[in-house]
Amino acid sequence: MAEALANKPHGCECYAVASRSLEKAEAFAKQFYINKVYGSYEELVSDSAVDIVYIATPHSNHYPHARLALEPHAETLAIMRQMDALRKEWGVRYPMD
Repeated sequence: MAEALANKPHGCECYAVASRSLEKAEAFAKQFYINKVYGSYEELVSDSAVDIVYIATPHSNHYPHARLALEPHAETLAIMRQMDALRKEWGVRYPMD
């Protein structure tokens, strides 16, 4: 993923990287020219400049890390669920339905 974003396609960039090991995060950041480095996932998701989180941990860690990334946005997610329920109630379809 970081390699795909290296040339900033569509104005996107890999803004930050995190790891349980600051040293590993720093090495990864250096390899892919990422300026922001965190030694914990908690630090990364606390950064208000982060828009999207790509979870590249072992599958057994995906749920806790996804939850960590989503928890600060629980209110927004609740509103989205309500909007989705209304959409279904009103018969509005998404292209992927």
